[in-house]
Amino acid sequence: MNFNEYQKEAKKTAIYPNSGNNFIHPTLGLNGEAGEVAEKIKKALRNGQTELTIDQIQEIKKEFIQKNA
Repeated sequence: MNFNEYQKEAKKTAIYPNSGNNFIHPTLGLNGEAGEVAEKIKKALRNGQTELTIDQIQEIKKEFIQKNA
């Protein structure tokens, strides 16, 4: 899937006031998702890891694809 295809699919689930002309809701959503990814990486660093495990990488990937499944 390329970016243009992703945008078309994402617009199907964009349910918020003034969709298409309101940048606040998608910006906050993006920040929320980025925060979830950052939290997973923070925990790995806290545990003294210098690399992510395969399982951790899979969990992070889920953050990117679960919303579009």
